[in-house]
Amino acid sequence: MTLKEAIIHAKTVAKTCDDDKCKLEHVQLAGWLEELRHRRKEDLNEPLTWDELRQMEEKPVWWTHGEVGEWLTIYRVPTLGNGNDNVIYATTCSGVECWIWKKDLEKYKYYKREIE
Repeated sequence: MTLKEAIIHAKTVAKTCDDDKCKLEHVQLAGWLEELRHRRKEDLNEPLTWDELRQMEEKPVWWTHGEVGEWLTIYRVPTLGNGNDNVIYATTCSGVECWIWKKDLEKYKYYKREIE
């Protein structure tokens, strides 16, 4: 089984589980496997610039800070010129709203999701 197949399998099992514990464990497993897959490719993937990140609306990005990382989905990029072009709105994989600030781009890194 390839890593990609394992991710698909974990997501499929999570959707079909009748037991909540089983579902949560497979969602968590899929997340870990996606993180592993991303970390293996991270060296080949340069962090997104602010302008590139602003073009990722409705797309998943991988956020990292040191050893910590998480999938985010950008849901709103304010229009330039409205006085609020230094922030991008996103949600975590658990649905929590968060903000990406331009000033923090050196501290935090954002990567495109690799599509196979």
